[in-house]
Amino acid sequence: MFDNLLICNDMGAFDFLKSSPGRSASPDFQPFVFYSNRHQRYEGGVPVYGLQECGRTFAVEKNVNGCDGYIIDPGVGYIVRATNDDTGRDQFAPKPMTIVSRSENKVELRGYMTQARTPFGYVDFDLSDYGLVVYYKDGHVDKVVFHMYDRNVYIEYMGSEERPGAVAKTDKYSEIIDKATFNPFNITNDPKLVPVQKFPDMTPVFKREIEETLDLFKDGNHEPHVWGDVLCGYTYSLLESYYKRAGYIPKVMMDEIIAQVFKALRMSKYASRFAGVTLIDFKDKMYHDLTTK
Repeated sequence: MFDNLLICNDMGAFDFLKSSPGRSASPDFQPFVFYSNRHQRYEGGVPVYGLQECGRTFAVEKNVNGCDGYIIDPGVGYIVRATNDDTGRDQFAPKPMTIVSRSENKVELRGYMTQARTPFGYVDFDLSDYGLVVYYKDGHVDKVVFHMYDRNVYIEYMGSEERPGAVAKTDKYSEIIDKATFNPFNITNDPKLVPVQKFPDMTPVFKREIEETLDLFKDGNHEPHVWGDVLCGYTYSLLESYYKRAGYIPKVMMDEIIAQVFKALRMSKYASRFAGVTLIDFKDKMYHDLTTK
């Protein structure tokens, strides 16, 4: 798939790799991506169903341009998202929230009254029934607790036991890396090489560039696989840019880049063309092609 790839210009998306790793973190609340490999549900304060061992990815993003499905003012609060890592689909619909309290080791976000899109148009919708409490330990997100206050239910999502906020090393993509005999971008599971800095939210940039790239193909009679190869080629160019700057790609960073490209695709005007493609499909393709000659 790497023949005649469309390689994007160096956008500076990875300029943060030049920053000093010893730079002190801002005391302000920062958006983050948190990986959980197990969770426990509580109803009325009582644990039910037992500990569930499965992957979930939470992302708390700044509200820059509003949120699809809601009428909210850009710039207000945050957007909370969760992905089921087994299916690549949303665990629940995105939730606009604002910070209602914070302390040294805990930040609480909660929804608010807004309008949500329905088959009958936009209607008033009280999101204050939902909340997310973020717990910190040693400067890392240690766990997140998703609350459904109207039902007296909450679900506690614990981070990986190997590293707070990191993907458990037992997932299939880590195994692909460990067993790969071909790894030209030096994709690594080594926890010592996980970057201090978080990958910035490049979704708006990726969305614009994906649309500009696919616009070149919209008037031609191209086979479906051509569109897929172009998308993979675009993602390949981003990973190549990271590799050229760092000399390796941490798996957690590769996963984040792929997830942001997929999110940007879903937000783009070409989303319907890829409606049958899941995040898992996309990751399977990228991992296969980057570890197979």
